[in-house]
Amino acid sequence: MNRKRTTSPHLLTLLLISIVLGGCKKNAPVVAEFTSSVTEALAEDTVHFINASQNALTFRWDFGDGESSTEQDPSHVYADDGLYNVTLVAMGKEDSDTAISAVDVYWPYENTIYEKVGIEGAILFDSWSSIQANFTSDTAHVRRYVASEDAYFHEVYFVDDNVGFLFVNEGTVIQNDDPLLFIYIFFPYEGGTIKRVGFLSTIKRMEDSYGPPEKLDEGTGYTGYWYDSQGIDFYSQNSGYVDEIDIYNFDKKKSASYHQALMSYLTQYRKSRGTRQLPQSMPSQRN
Repeated sequence: MNRKRTTSPHLLTLLLISIVLGGCKKNAPVVAEFTSSVTEALAEDTVHFINASQNALTFRWDFGDGESSTEQDPSHVYADDGLYNVTLVAMGKEDSDTAISAVDVYWPYENTIYEKVGIEGAILFDSWSSIQANFTSDTAHVRRYVASEDAYFHEVYFVDDNVGFLFVNEGTVIQNDDPLLFIYIFFPYEGGTIKRVGFLSTIKRMEDSYGPPEKLDEGTGYTGYWYDSQGIDFYSQNSGYVDEIDIYNFDKKKSASYHQALMSYLTQYRKSRGTRQLPQSMPSQRN
C-alpha cells in the first residue's frame, strides 16, 4: 500500500517565515573610525591616516584645508599652520557613518614670545640699561612722541634683531632706569607665542588660538587684531599672515603708575601706526 507524503501546514508556515526573514536580513551597520600618525604636526610634514572603519566599502576624506581623498589610508601634507578638522565618511551598501578628529599644524620657532611678559632678552618693565646689555646690534633707532607737556614716549628699534621697544619718561633722553612698557616684534623674527602663533602663521590659526579679536583695526593696507586682556596684538598687511606681534601688560597692579601712560600712548599712536617695516632712516642714539 503506497502512502502519500504530505507537508504539515505548520511546517510550511515556518518555512515561509524563514525565507522572508532571511531575505530581509540587514547588513551589519557601518562604523567610521580612524587614527592619525600624529595629532600635532609641523607644517609641510606628512601626516598619515589609518582607517579603522567597520563594514564600509568606500571612503571619503576631507582634510580640513580644502583637500580631499577617496583612499582607504591616505597621507596628507599641510602647507600652512592651523587647527584642521579631518572628516572621514565611511559608506556601505545601505548606510554610512562619519568620524571627525583634529590635527594641530604649526611652524617651528627658535624663540618663545610670552603674552603680557616679553621675549628672550626683554621682559616688560625691564630697565633701558638691561635692554642695552641684551641687544647689542650696531643699529638702534629712536623716535620720540610727546604725549603731553611732561611725558615723552621713546620708541627704540634694534633693526638687526627685528624688535622695537617703548619707554616713557619726562625728558627728551631715555634714562638707564626707565622701564620697558611695550615690545614690537617684526618679521622675520624667529619666534612664536606659547600658543604657537608667529610669523608665517595664518590669521585663521591666530583666531583658532586666541579667539575672535577683542578689537579690530582695519587701516589702509593693514589689519590689526587686538587682544588687550591677553596682552598681545597681531598685525597683517592684509596678506592673511601675521607680520607683526606686539606685547604689553594692562594689569594695573603690575604696571603701577605706567598703566595710564601706556593707555595714552596706545590711544594716540596705536591705530595710526599699523604694521610697518622697521625704520631704516632714523638717526641713531645710544646712551
